[in-house]
Amino acid sequence: NFFFNYKYTKYIYYIYINEYILISIWEALLIDAKENKHTLIPQSMYNKAAFMAEITLSNPNCRFWVDRKQNIQKQLKWIDKRTGLPVIGYIDFEVDLAGHITIIDVKSSKADSPEEFSKDAYKLGYNFQVGSYLHGYHKMKYQFPEFKFMVISNVFPYDSFMVHVPADLANDAKEEFDNILTAFRYCIDNNKFHMGADFWLFDTKEYHSLEKPRYVKNKFVNSDNKNN
Repeated sequence: NFFFNYKYTKYIYYIYINEYILISIWEALLIDAKENKHTLIPQSMYNKAAFMAEITLSNPNCRFWVDRKQNIQKQLKWIDKRTGLPVIGYIDFEVDLAGHITIIDVKSSKADSPEEFSKDAYKLGYNFQVGSYLHGYHKMKYQFPEFKFMVISNVFPYDSFMVHVPADLANDAKEEFDNILTAFRYCIDNNKFHMGADFWLFDTKEYHSLEKPRYVKNKFVNSDNKNN
């Protein structure tokens, strides 16, 4: 990330003196940022990010992987032979432990526990991301790495933790990504980009069905049917 440049901090005070001076300086900052491909963020956001980084590095489980990071922002680029679609992605970093590769994806999250993050991961489509990266390693290098999330909570008490993606969920994610490529190919071939949710009916069903999320569990169970 490109953080707010300290040399510009003093200009913030011009807002109380002359709004035209502030506007001209702000326009100059935007031009400079665009030319240098930088992103401007407020000082408060920088301070929060620095604090979260400190918390993460103080966690031995997270620090273990950070200290061994390799291939930061490694590009994955391939052509899916089945659909003919080009695919591109960038991993945060990987760790190679004696030939055993693990993909690490860093997430800032409101989740304050691994259980809460697991729920959010499916809501936000992180399983598709897992599937795409694992798909890429398979197609590009015939490698089958493990996948872990490094989660940094951005709300109090600002915890950090590692979340491992087990093999069965990783395989489900790869299969789901294959299905996404199939759906996208179908969308291209049949010019379906104008459609909304009904696209997912694939012209084979007349209605959508209510689906029970994986994390939802019944609160009351009939004891008579418990062992049936």
